[in-house]
Amino acid sequence: MRATTSNSPHPDTTSHWYRAGVAAAAVLALVATAANGAVAARWIGTSFPGFFVLPNRVIPSAGLASWSGVRDGAVAGWTVTAIDGRTVASGGDVYRHVDRRSPGRTFTYTLRRGTETRTLALASQRFSAAEWVALFAPSLLSGLCYLLLGVLAAAVAPNARLGHALLTLGTLAGIHALSAVALCQPVATLRLHALAEAFLPAALVYLALVFPRERGWLTPSLGAVAWAISLALAVPYQLLIDQPSAYGVLHATSEVYLGFGAGALLATLVVEHARAGDAASSLLRASVAGALLGLGVPAIMALLSAVSGGALPVDAPTAFLFPTCCAFGLVRDRVRVRGALAAPTIA
Repeated sequence: MRATTSNSPHPDTTSHWYRAGVAAAAVLALVATAANGAVAARWIGTSFPGFFVLPNRVIPSAGLASWSGVRDGAVAGWTVTAIDGRTVASGGDVYRHVDRRSPGRTFTYTLRRGTETRTLALASQRFSAAEWVALFAPSLLSGLCYLLLGVLAAAVAPNARLGHALLTLGTLAGIHALSAVALCQPVATLRLHALAEAFLPAALVYLALVFPRERGWLTPSLGAVAWAISLALAVPYQLLIDQPSAYGVLHATSEVYLGFGAGALLATLVVEHARAGDAASSLLRASVAGALLGLGVPAIMALLSAVSGGALPVDAPTAFLFPTCCAFGLVRDRVRVRGALAAPTIA
C-alpha cells in the first residue's frame, strides 16, 4: 500500500508541484534576465558623461577604455559633487543634466575622493548599441547561467549539501550579475547588488567545503565563519551605502573577499581533481575546466581592481563558463547514474 504522506524534511522531486516549481524558477530566471536587459537598453542613443555614476554619486570602475572618463582610470572611485558648478544630490542628477544637451558637449565636473578635490572637463558621448553588447551582454549571460545552475541543482540534487551549495551560489551570483546591469538606475538595485556582493564570497567558500567531498567538522565550522564575515560586511554596507567614502572601503573589502573565495574554490577543485585522477566525476572535471577561466579571471580582476582603488575596470566576459561547465557536469553525472541503474545484470 502506497503511503500518502511523508514526514521527510527533503523535497519530493517526483511531485508534480515540485517539478512545476522548478520549471517556474527557470522561467523566472529568463524573465529577470530579459527585464534587466530591457532596462539597460534604455542607455542606447542617450547622451552620457563618458562614465557611469552610481545613485550615491560614486563613479564605478565599469566602463570601456574608449570612454573619456574611464581612460587611464581617470575618474573611477571618485565622487561627483557638482557639474558645471551646480551641486548634485544623486547620480541621476548628473545623467539628466548631460542628457539635455547633445553629445560632444564639454561639462565641468567637481570630483572628490577623501580630502582631495579636483575639477575635470570631459566631453559627453552617445551610448551605442555596440557598447550595450560589450558592457551588458556578458553580465546578462553570466547571470542567466548562474540562475539556471541553481535551478538545475534544485532539480537533480535537492537533498545533498552539494545541491544546496550550488543552489545558493547560483542564486547569489545570478542576482549579483543581473543587478550589475541596472546598477546605475534605482537605489534599490544598488542595495540588492551590494547585498549579493557581500554574501557571494561565503557561497564560494561553502561550495569549496562540500565539493567534491565534505571536509568533516571543518565544513560547519569554516562555513559558519565565512557566512559570519559576509554578515559583518553586509550590515554596514547597507547602512552606509549612501556615504561615498564608506561605500568605497566596503566595496573594496568585498572585492578582496570575493577574490579570496573564488581563489579558494579554484584551488580546492584543482587539488581534488589531481587527487581523484581518472576516478574524477564528470562534474569535477567540468568544474575545474570552467573554474580556470570562469573563476580565475574574475578573481584576479576583482583583486586588481580593489588594489588599484577602482582604476582597473572589472570586465570578466568569461564568468559564464563556470556555471555552464558545472551544469554540464551535473547533467552528465545524472545521465551516467541513470544509465547504470537501467543496465541489465547478468546472473
